[in-house]
Amino acid sequence: MKIRQKAFTEEDRIRIKELLCILCEESWARNGYQKTSVKSLTTKANVSIGTFYSIFESKEILFYETIFSSRKRVRREVERMITKEPNRDGYVKGIKHIFYEYAYNNFLMDLTSPDFMMLMNKLSEEQRKEIADDNRNYSDYLVDRLDLKLLVDKEFLFSVLSAMILTINADEKNEAEQIKVFNFILDSIIDDLCEES
Repeated sequence: MKIRQKAFTEEDRIRIKELLCILCEESWARNGYQKTSVKSLTTKANVSIGTFYSIFESKEILFYETIFSSRKRVRREVERMITKEPNRDGYVKGIKHIFYEYAYNNFLMDLTSPDFMMLMNKLSEEQRKEIADDNRNYSDYLVDRLDLKLLVDKEFLFSVLSAMILTINADEKNEAEQIKVFNFILDSIIDDLCEES
């Protein structure tokens, strides 16, 4: 039985929104943006299409919010790691975890795929900028949170890590091989990027 739109409390709306983002992430990873339909998501969530549009303005807004909910999930795990090890080793583990997530959920980083570009072209300039700025801001946050002593500026650090992620993730190797390569390169260059404070 589908949940009726007019019976929603604010908690219901939040719960449905979170569920739709989870289902969207799963479908996006499996089928891509273009092949993920609102109908299939609402069927799995057991809500009507009208309910969907009362929560999300469009399919693109759902995907836009799913990008942030996915990043938030990954970042909670990174936060756990750096809280346990609030130093450069924790930073390295956190960055490796981010890449691990990207390797296994490459829709999060496959920024040049036609499927991802189609989504980006349907978002506003402000939304595209927010997606791009979010990663840069998070990179800066990690450096500041751990009080790392950088041997390069923050912009260069972000550029190096982004280039590694995009280059290795674009390769056709399997995920385990991608992770092995990324970890090797990061371990090889970390001494040139930062040191303990």
